[in-house]
Amino acid sequence: LDEAGLDSLIQLQEKLHATMGRKRAKGAIGIHDLTMIKGEVLSEESGGNSITYTGIDPEGDTFVPLDSDREMTPAEVLEEHPTGETYADLIADYDRYPAIYDELGLFSFPPVINGRRTEVSTDSRELLVELTGTDQWTIDRMCNIICYALSARGATIEDVEIEYADRTLVRPAFAVDTK
Repeated sequence: LDEAGLDSLIQLQEKLHATMGRKRAKGAIGIHDLTMIKGEVLSEESGGNSITYTGIDPEGDTFVPLDSDREMTPAEVLEEHPTGETYADLIADYDRYPAIYDELGLFSFPPVINGRRTEVSTDSRELLVELTGTDQWTIDRMCNIICYALSARGATIEDVEIEYADRTLVRPAFAVDTK
């Protein structure tokens, strides 16, 4: 990604948050530098990393959020970080907050903010696009739009398996509903 391509990707992400994602209430997108995510290799063919999406105590683990230079708990992000203050109402009423981990620890606090460790730059060559939200249809469509935009810029898109307790999904899902 050159600077213009990176800016365009971030603008697309923010437009999708505002529109389809309903200000991140229905869907939120995180874009990460995959080389900064550490995990157990799931298969030699895929070279994939293992990450976990879970709920944590608001005063639990810490991470350094984007546009910050200090470690913060999710609760501190909501109280002290400008982005956290903007999106605090989305999760403030819950006992546990959404969090995404790799082997090194917490790296994303969706739908609020990502961590600096996985921040994308013009040096990034491998990206992880993660989507969280309350509506699967919205998340799937947002995922497809981001993937199409990256593909148009020459990126190779790879599938990811998402394991739930009762099912496994493979995304992105580019099937077209003809009904």
